[in-house]
This record gives sequence, structure tokens and C-alpha cells, in this order.
Amino acid sequence: MINEDDVTHAVNFSGRVAAENLISLSIVTSVEPKLLLDRFTAANLRIFHLEWNSQGNRRVCDESSLSPLPANKRCLALELPPELLGQIFLSCLEPREIARVFPITRLRPPLLLCQVCQYWRTIAISLPILWSTLSPDFKSTPGKIALYRLWLKRSQNYPLAFNFFRTLPKSDPALDLFCSHMHHWGDVKADMGSELIYRLLMLRTEMVPLLKRLEIGNHTKSTEDEQRIDNLTPVLASLSSLSEIIWSGYIPRNISNIPWPYLRRFVIRESLDTRQCLLLMVRCPMIEEIVILCLMYSTHDTTLPVVDLPHLRKLYLKGDTGQLLDQLVLPSLRSLDMTPPMDDKTLERLGTRSSCNLFHLCLLADKRPMHTISEWNALEYLQSVCCQTLRSLHIEPATTDTFFRNLTWKPEGEIRTQHLPDLVELSARSYTTDGIVSEMVASRWHIQGKKNSPARLIFLDICQMAYARVKGDLVTLPLHSYHCDRAVLGELAAQGLTLTNGSRLI
Repeated sequence: MINEDDVTHAVNFSGRVAAENLISLSIVTSVEPKLLLDRFTAANLRIFHLEWNSQGNRRVCDESSLSPLPANKRCLALELPPELLGQIFLSCLEPREIARVFPITRLRPPLLLCQVCQYWRTIAISLPILWSTLSPDFKSTPGKIALYRLWLKRSQNYPLAFNFFRTLPKSDPALDLFCSHMHHWGDVKADMGSELIYRLLMLRTEMVPLLKRLEIGNHTKSTEDEQRIDNLTPVLASLSSLSEIIWSGYIPRNISNIPWPYLRRFVIRESLDTRQCLLLMVRCPMIEEIVILCLMYSTHDTTLPVVDLPHLRKLYLKGDTGQLLDQLVLPSLRSLDMTPPMDDKTLERLGTRSSCNLFHLCLLADKRPMHTISEWNALEYLQSVCCQTLRSLHIEPATTDTFFRNLTWKPEGEIRTQHLPDLVELSARSYTTDGIVSEMVASRWHIQGKKNSPARLIFLDICQMAYARVKGDLVTLPLHSYHCDRAVLGELAAQGLTLTNGSRLI
């Protein structure tokens, strides 16, 4: 796999563009095979790093400082097939969440791509996906309106993603322009106090056939805004195209009283108690993924309903999770991220009740004090039946020698002492003795092909905290004390084990 950080180059085409229009372009690509990288680093391309002055503006490149292209050399970047060049252009784009925040500028893709040469411009304009994300500032100047029209034209009918946070008059040219293109809205993020909310109150499915994702934020909040969102909720629930909704800052009072028959994923970033969460879940029969970032214990009702969600595959819970997990039946659950419940048997009960097989488990850090976390070893989770199919395990609370010894594979041991046979990815923080971690990894590396052998552990992110317990007290150890771990993990890395930069042992 090509590392994106290792293949960031600036490619100059000064031989094709006038000196005053020189453009330096950072191309980040993870496109395989490696042949593509070799072609971009070939001798017939002049490569240099993008330079910026102290004000953050691009410096004018001095063509005389660049080695000229030999007359008998061709610029292979101009001969790449359109399909391959299109994939490279896609890899130049910033992540959608970033691209929709920063303003449109000719120094960022895709406008930057159009300034290199006519061939690149033609390819860039022909790809609607390059123009599907933007961050309009909704300034209704003639220049801005013309830019928005051009952008929307080039995006064609590709689902459009944009943010809307400004408070504008109810009749605004920029707002009117974007609302006239509702038919290819795909991913919209709006503040609950923005004028766009008024327009959303009139939505019907046939008006937004491509709208898949909507996020409602709360940069400004008032009683009037909250009432508008309450009125908007049944409108959103009726949209058959809307499969994902994110609530930030304010949860509509009627959210759990309205059926959501089409919703596949919801995210709630505001406090929600267990009872509210269960009532909402039961209204979402087709839900496949749920994210609750601030779950609270419910003290209002001791008789909580049991909710069966047959299609739920991913669940992310942060907060007081035990009460909710004890009320769920999740037969299709494959991925679980959660703050560990105080009762370590909670996950075992969930697995027994649901008959589910987890492939991914992430135990998020909680608020337990340092000495409690260091003793916590997650043995109950290793022994749960639903965890025996785990392929990926991520543990944020620090683990100790006991945890890694229980993960160490014993080929001649009893079946009940062999945990997580399918584990291939592990991420953890640890307070361990030198040699404990490497012994566990080696035990899952060298015995392939033998009877009852586990899957090979191929990815390890281990943050060695350089602590040890001496007579019951945690003491700091010098990092060089981990000679054994460093040596063994280094050998395994040479054989193919992936060690991420979270590891302090390397």
C-alpha cells in the first residue's frame, strides 16, 4: 500500500504554461500499483516542493531555477489516459468535511487543476464529482453568483454537498440559486437559525430525490429556532430519500414520537438519556448505524422497553452505556464502539440475548482514575462468546501484563483459554513489562498452519506507556528498558507486521 504522506509532490509544467501563469500542484495519491508513482517520479518530470511565503501566499516560481526538460523528453503526465488522470484528480481533493468549510479559491482543487494546461482543464471539467462539494459564503455579489452558477453547471446532476450557516433575508439571490437546485442536493449541513430551515419546511421527496444526508447544527439557538426544528422533524421523517440525519446541539422534542421508516443512520451529539434513546430506536425499523455521543442514565422510568433492531450493524455509544445495552437485541451487530459499562458482564448478556458475532470492538476511555484503569484488563470481554469472532480490537483504557498474557496464543492449551482466534488488528495502550507485548504478537505469528492456530496478527498499534508496577506503585521506566519488545517487533515488522506511528517501541 502506498503511503499518501510519502507521495506528496509538486509537479511543474512550466514548459507548457506561460511563466507568469506557473502553477505548482501538490498531488497526493494512493492509487496503486506502484507503477503510477514511478511514472510521476520519472526523470522527465521536474519535481519541486510547493513554497509559501510568511503570509501564506504562493511564491512566484523562478523558471531559471528549474532544470529544463531535455528536448527529446516527453511529459508523461500529459499522456496519461483520462480515466487514470481522473483518479489522480480525485485523490487531489480534500476530504469533504474540509472542502465544504474553506471558501472557493483558485489555489485549491478543482480550480487549481484547471489552470495547469488545456488537457487537464478538459478532464477536470468533465468530472462532475470534482465540483460536487463547495463552501459558499452566500455573498450575493454579481461575481459570486456567477461563480456559483458555473460550479453548479459543472457539477451537473451529481449529488451536491455544501454548508449553510449564514442568516440571510428570506429573498436572497444566492439562497434562491441553491434552492433552485434542490433536485441534486445530496449532503447538506445547516444551522438551525439559518434561513434555509424555512425552505426545508416545504420539502417533499420528489423535490430532493438525491438528498441522503442532513445535519442540523446550532450556532445560534432561540425558542423560535427550536419551534422551527420541531415543525421540521415530521417533514424530514417523511422523506424517503433521506437515510442519514445528524442532530447537533438541539434534539427535537417530538423526535421519538414520529416514525422514521427510511432512516438508516442517525447521529446525536447532544445529551440523550436511555429512555429517550430506546423510544427513538423503536421508531427506526430499518436503522443500520447509530451514534450517541453523550448517553445518560435514565432515572425517570425503571421499566424500560426491550428493543429489537434486526438490521443494526454498527453501534457507537459514549457515556453511561450499561443501561441501554441491557435493553437491546441486535442479531446483526458487527461493530461496537462503547464506553465500557461498569458491569463487565453487560457485553456477555448482549451477546447471549442477540446471538450476534462481533467483528470490531472499540472500548473507549472512561473517567476512571489512573490506578483503576491500569488494573482494568477486559478479561470479561475476551471470554464473551460474541467476541470470539473479533478481527479488530481497539482499547483506549490502558492494559496490563494480565491482558496480553491472556491474548498470548497457547497452541497446546485448552480451547477455553484460547481467546480471539480471528484477531488480525490490535490497538492498545499498555503499562506492561518488557517482553510481554512481543511474546503475544509472536505467538500469533509463528504458528501458522498448525492445528488450532489463530489468524496472523498483521496490524499493531501499541502505545507503550513506559510504566511498571513495583510493590503496588506505578513507577516510570526509561524507554530504552524495552529491549526485548523492540528487537522482536522489529524483526516481525521486517517480515510484514504493520506497526503504526502510535507505537513508542519503534
